[in-house]
Amino acid sequence: MNYSEIRAEARAILKNNWGTAFVCMLIYSLLVGAVSNMVPLLSFVIGGPLAYGLVALYLGRARGTRMDVNTLFAGFNRFVDTLVLGLLQGLFVFLWSLLFVIPGVIKSYSYAMAFYIMHDEPGIKPMEALRKSEEMMKGYKGSLFGLQLSFIGWWLLIIVTLGLASFFVAPYMQAATAIFYQRLRGEATVLEENSAAAHTPPVQAAESVRMGLFTGMGGGLAGIAYSLPDGAEYSVGSDPAQCAIVAAASESIAGRHCTVSYQAADDTYRITDHSETGVCVCGVRIPAGEVQIVVSGSEVTLGEGTESFRLG
Repeated sequence: MNYSEIRAEARAILKNNWGTAFVCMLIYSLLVGAVSNMVPLLSFVIGGPLAYGLVALYLGRARGTRMDVNTLFAGFNRFVDTLVLGLLQGLFVFLWSLLFVIPGVIKSYSYAMAFYIMHDEPGIKPMEALRKSEEMMKGYKGSLFGLQLSFIGWWLLIIVTLGLASFFVAPYMQAATAIFYQRLRGEATVLEENSAAAHTPPVQAAESVRMGLFTGMGGGLAGIAYSLPDGAEYSVGSDPAQCAIVAAASESIAGRHCTVSYQAADDTYRITDHSETGVCVCGVRIPAGEVQIVVSGSEVTLGEGTESFRLG
């Protein structure tokens, strides 16, 4: 992977969002620091949910969603799963470290994508997220280490400034890690907000690896585009804790409104309505709870029609 490109993309997605990133990092540091000092054991309780919140915050920004401080607390909406994942991740790394330090470090990189995977797969269990992270990181642990090592100059700046620079460096590294995950999944990074041209990944690049395209048309989805890897299912809705693709919050948009996936074998899409207010494909409402096969080029509207997107 090209580390300079990843860092450049990280700076691009943080443009005009540095203020929110700073506030979120300040809140995170105060919560973790205060809890650790007052009730050390409680830090294990909030660690997992807050780690998930950071992932949701930066992964959402990499996918074109404006950063929101409330997203930092998204993990508490999935409290049990994020708590257990955080505890298991820490426990396994600790146990491997008992064999010497290096095995523990290696395992920490193996599990590095677990919270990202949990974010993208709302129904996944903690152990399965760890297993999938291990699979995803096979052959890429050194790449993630190299990416982090490329920030060595910024680490020195943190030392020189007695830690103050961490409020800039930490968001920068979080954004870079989110982009690293995006690249592992074969997805494009959305570098700007509310610009259809900037949000649309190059069609030739997506077609070369047989990916589908999700392009937001209206509402909070407008101008947002994603490459959809073959077979990967994405949730669409108003709740960032449940959905990888986040629409604007409204009464007619459910937290997890629908799921979409791309099937490269026949170049079609699968969409399932999980809401009470409905999903319409090309103006026709589809049955709730049933998987529908949708052809490329279809336009989809959610709820009262304020949120819409095109598949293909």
